[in-house]
Amino acid sequence: MSDPDQDFLLVIADAEAVSCTLALRSAGIVGIYAVATLPQRRKAGYSGAALEHVRKRVIADGGARIGLQAVAGSYAEGYYTRVGFEERYTSQVWRLPDTLPAWRPS
Repeated sequence: MSDPDQDFLLVIADAEAVSCTLALRSAGIVGIYAVATLPQRRKAGYSGAALEHVRKRVIADGGARIGLQAVAGSYAEGYYTRVGFEERYTSQVWRLPDTLPAWRPS
């Protein structure tokens, strides 16, 4: 199945899938999701190459905005800053308690 508003990038090195990312386009914005690299393959530029591919594609398609999310103070936040992203705003995140009662159908 193909969707022109989605790109799933899979980086292969030495016949092994080592990194991936997902780019979704909507309303002039490209959202970056699921950026991941195998722990033993980190710091080799694989995620950076995938993000650069997305950036070039965005420019070629007319220059939409690119956005992503990271937890403040996390490794990801530092990484995205190093590869050129800038913080534009922060948001509050809500979650359910870690322990919830078991769900039972009524």
